[in-house]
Amino acid sequence: MFRSSTSLANNFSPLNVGVSCNGVVMELNEAINNLNSMFLKYGVKGWRLNAVNSSHSAQNILSKFGGMGSLSDLYICKANGHNIQPDEEACVNQKVRSLFDCIYKECKLKIQE
Repeated sequence: MFRSSTSLANNFSPLNVGVSCNGVVMELNEAINNLNSMFLKYGVKGWRLNAVNSSHSAQNILSKFGGMGSLSDLYICKANGHNIQPDEEACVNQKVRSLFDCIYKECKLKIQE
């Protein structure tokens, strides 16, 4: 039902604290803030990610990506009652998937610290 984002694994550099999202190095909490802002802008209810400041909080974020009804199932569209125009849906969801990818990878790294 949704398009998956392009893998960003090749853009990660151990010299960077963040991962590259569409060519912009983004810190984990910056990516979370951007995602939360998109949720607010488009009227996505029931999802807000907290800042990550420990491996425990990173694990909490990762748990939101698995299973039915998880973040992975989210698709922002007019048909789902979101505040978005149909011609914006593909672009917005691509950005959301890129942020998901960044957040997921950075949380995995945080757990390994």
